[in-house]
Amino acid sequence: MIEAIFELLFEFFGEVIIDLVASLIADASGRGVEKSVHRARADAKRDAPVAATRPAARRAPRIDPMLAACGYVAFGWLAGMLSLWLLPHLFINNYWLRLASLLLAPLASGLVMSWIGSWRARHDKDVSSMERFAYAFCLAFTISLVRFIWGHAG
Repeated sequence: MIEAIFELLFEFFGEVIIDLVASLIADASGRGVEKSVHRARADAKRDAPVAATRPAARRAPRIDPMLAACGYVAFGWLAGMLSLWLLPHLFINNYWLRLASLLLAPLASGLVMSWIGSWRARHDKDVSSMERFAYAFCLAFTISLVRFIWGHAG
C-alpha cells in the first residue's frame, strides 16, 4: 500500500518536473528576449535626433497578453513534443490519474512560477511574464495536454 502511494507520488512529480523545467527554460529565454528588446530600444533612443517629439520618460509598450499567451501555448506544444521524443512513455499509467495530473501538474507549475515572481518582486528584481500564474499555467497545461494525448502509457 505504501509502495503504491510512493509510486504515485513519484510519477506525479515526474510530470511536474517536466512542466517546471520547460517553464524555467521559457522564463530564461523570455528574459533574454526582453533584455535584447530593451537594449535595442535604448540604442534607438540614444541615436534619435535631439528634437524628438517623444517624451523621454515614456514607457515602452507592453506585449499584448493574448499574443504572449499564444506564444506560451506554441512553446508548450514544442516542449511537449520534445519531451515525448525524449520520454515517449508516460510516468502515470492509469487513465484517471493521468486526467487528474493533466490539471494538477500545471497548477503546481503555475504556483511555483508565481511564487518565484512574488519573491523576485519582494527583492526589487524584474519579474518576467512567465513568473505570473496564468502564463505558467498556459505553458504547463499545453505540455501536459500534448503528453496526455500523444504519450504512450506503460
